[in-house]
Amino acid sequence: MSARESLAITSLLESLSDSDSIVSGGSCFAQYIGEELSARHFNYLRSELSGERTESFGLGNIYTIAQLKQWLEFSLGHRVWGGGCIYGSDDQWFDLLLPHRLSLHSEAEVSQHRLAIKDEILSHLRQSSVFIFTVGLTETWKNQQGDIYPTCPGTLVGKFNPAEHVFHNCTFAEVHADLHDVERLLLQINANIKLVFTVSPVPLTATASDNHVLLATTYSKSVIRAAVGQYCDSSQQASYFPSYELISHPTKTDWRFEKNLRSISDSGVRYVMGHAFGESTKLEESQTCVEKAQTSEHRQDAICEEELLDSYARLQESTANISNIVLAGDCHLEKLASGFKAVGVDVAGGIVMHGSAFTDYKFKLCPEKIFIPQDSEESKALWFDIHDKLVALNGDCHILTNIGFHTHRTINRICNHLECYVLNEDNVADFFEEFCKSHVYILRELTHYGKVWMIEDPDFHAFLGNKNISQMVRDKNFHVYCDHMRKIAHQLGIEYLNPCDAALNNLFKDAYKVSEFIAPEGFLGKPKYYEYCANVVNESIGNNIALTARAA
Repeated sequence: MSARESLAITSLLESLSDSDSIVSGGSCFAQYIGEELSARHFNYLRSELSGERTESFGLGNIYTIAQLKQWLEFSLGHRVWGGGCIYGSDDQWFDLLLPHRLSLHSEAEVSQHRLAIKDEILSHLRQSSVFIFTVGLTETWKNQQGDIYPTCPGTLVGKFNPAEHVFHNCTFAEVHADLHDVERLLLQINANIKLVFTVSPVPLTATASDNHVLLATTYSKSVIRAAVGQYCDSSQQASYFPSYELISHPTKTDWRFEKNLRSISDSGVRYVMGHAFGESTKLEESQTCVEKAQTSEHRQDAICEEELLDSYARLQESTANISNIVLAGDCHLEKLASGFKAVGVDVAGGIVMHGSAFTDYKFKLCPEKIFIPQDSEESKALWFDIHDKLVALNGDCHILTNIGFHTHRTINRICNHLECYVLNEDNVADFFEEFCKSHVYILRELTHYGKVWMIEDPDFHAFLGNKNISQMVRDKNFHVYCDHMRKIAHQLGIEYLNPCDAALNNLFKDAYKVSEFIAPEGFLGKPKYYEYCANVVNESIGNNIALTARAA
């Protein structure tokens, strides 16, 4: 047998020729395949219904084989979607089958858009000679009629109904049977089409199962890989390309393996045994080659940690504040709460967790409390207190939040994930659909407790002189990220506020220097900035407190 590192992997080119017309679809990883096919000048059939997304059918991410099967059945006239797949009222209607789409003006428009997608599916499949599909997940949500949703209703659009919406984790037998059904349906549309399947290497970031997300990922990918492998071995139409294996298997730089990529290294053994016996499992104690987080990010988290502890100390002193303005977010919101206090406006809440805790998913969704912070006991106590206040106010309140921003982490994380420097809005939208559903869920649930105002992060990096690479990347993509947040706010019926621009204009008018309102690290503002910011927000929500900060 050849040495492991020299094993030949079947090329995708072995399934393609210059004369092929190609369509693709699947989970988020499928877009990379579409983009590469287009860039390499293959005859790639791209959807005209998807904007800048690189896909063939206008369906967005198709995570499961069951989802693909149902759209093929619909396209052939074998399926009628249930009424529970459309959500909205008045002139805002959403398709739960296509949660990435913006709202339409009527149920009829939603149905018409589905028919346009059906026509494109049939047209592109009939023109194509190769269909490349990337399978992503086994976890899915469906209604009582059996209609498969791409995402859980209530995360991006719609409202979750536990009596109607059911979580289902597909079994090997189900995935295997669905693969054969998909082939049968495709051959009804185009008897000569060739199929190439691959498994997405992108892990789950959250799971609706009772397992840890690591275990849920391994289960999901194992079931898919086994089912696809057995199906491809028996099919005359299908072949397999190993995207999953190329990413998930060890390489020469993997600290868990010795150089032969078979023997487990001492560091790898210590890491596993640390988990096994409840001892320290920090990667830095085991890992011999780790990419360290940037120093500035650690400083920002340390600053937020101080804010969190200060806020927790205040909570221990008094819980009597029942203001109808309630803040919940990261340390920007804590600073804003202090700004409100300085200008004489009574507010409740502030920081729940620091921004990196939100971006690192250190929370667990909970129907009774919306979510439960897992970062620290202080965070949990702060959020429970804020939630109790929201319940007591019974909808008669303004909720200010920046959950979903945390731009000192999120923007660079998207760029690192996509391995690109400049983002477009579709990049951000795809990342949110794949990794930020929990944040959108929290925002949606907050709307049930009062009027929600989304507070945009300040763009302080624009004023910095000597920027590091991380700051330059954030600065370059800040506005496209905020544009997507603004769309999310619109979809959820949330008011969107950018108090930074107005506050800065007022500060400059009053002859303040940059050093007087931006902290040296360029992450947070100084107290004077948040006082001006509080007045801008306060005027926007209609409390009409005088601009006492400017008078001072």
